[in-house]
Amino acid sequence: MNAKPYTTKEVQSILDRLNQPNHPDLIHTMALIRDYDSLNTYDREEYLPNILEEINDLFYNPMPDIPGAEDYQINSLKETLEKIDRGEGGLYTREGIEEQIRKIETKEPVIDIERMIATILPVDDFEEILIHEWINTEFHSNRYIEQWTEIFNRFSFSDNNKKDLADGNFTVYRAGTKEGLAWTLNMGVAKWFQNRNKNRFNITEAAKNGFLKLSVTKDDVVFYNNSLGEEEVVLIPNQNKVQIIPYHEHKDIEEVNNKVDEDED
Repeated sequence: MNAKPYTTKEVQSILDRLNQPNHPDLIHTMALIRDYDSLNTYDREEYLPNILEEINDLFYNPMPDIPGAEDYQINSLKETLEKIDRGEGGLYTREGIEEQIRKIETKEPVIDIERMIATILPVDDFEEILIHEWINTEFHSNRYIEQWTEIFNRFSFSDNNKKDLADGNFTVYRAGTKEGLAWTLNMGVAKWFQNRNKNRFNITEAAKNGFLKLSVTKDDVVFYNNSLGEEEVVLIPNQNKVQIIPYHEHKDIEEVNNKVDEDED
């Protein structure tokens, strides 16, 4: 294969065009490509090209499981054209909207499959993209836990991402399910997430919104990040060691929210 690999900047541009909830699909595929030499013939010749074709479709129909989603998208763009004709199009241009409709109807590929299969980004760049994508995803749905788990198993992060963690054993917390990958050093942050799950999303079942703790070491951690003020510890938990904290032990904990409220400007 002699295709020209994508640059880091080009990969980021592709991700910027892809609907954010679908980013793990592409990230997971790129992690597989990094192990291209160890893949079997089926994965190389069929699985990777097929999955990249499916990702190309997601650029124009980000909700393929919803019947009529693509038609709805086209009709919405046509309504924008009508607004432009009435002088109500704002910053939109007829040429730009017509180009979007053309691309959806023709499904012009955004990703050159041969180029993407030839792309293995520098370790530092890929690590930066992984962390950026993780922390900028608001909800890590169960649908993608398996993908993220495989990504984290395939890629070794720099120990520099754990330098702020304590040596020896320390405790992390989370609100949610035991298989979740996002944990925190701060019980107050976990309390905020539990209250949000309950009050905003009506998740009240203990199995889905438990207050959990887990004793770990640096060796168990994928990476640590505090850029959002959440003291987030990302790890693949040993679910057999996860403990449920009884309500009477956490009921008086004050929640900590260093995030900007989604409803505020």
